[in-house]
Amino acid sequence: MVHVDFVPSLGKRTDDERIVQYFIDSDRAILTSDDDFLTDFEPADYAALLLIEDESLRPVTVADIVHEIGLTLDGPARELFYVSRNWL
Repeated sequence: MVHVDFVPSLGKRTDDERIVQYFIDSDRAILTSDDDFLTDFEPADYAALLLIEDESLRPVTVADIVHEIGLTLDGPARELFYVSRNWL
């Protein structure tokens, strides 16, 4: 994973279409709390979408959950994963 702030062509104010295109081109999963990715794009548009619904999760917990999800993936999943404590 890479944070959009660390990609020179992206940033926090970048529109979703450009973000999705970057992640398609680099075949990376998207980790977000922005539910627009559920309605504006299809699962085939990204390697995987990891959606954080519970914004009270601490960053270390999110990292642990993302790690657990990553252990289940063997290449692009083209599906949605909810980032929740259920993974721990």
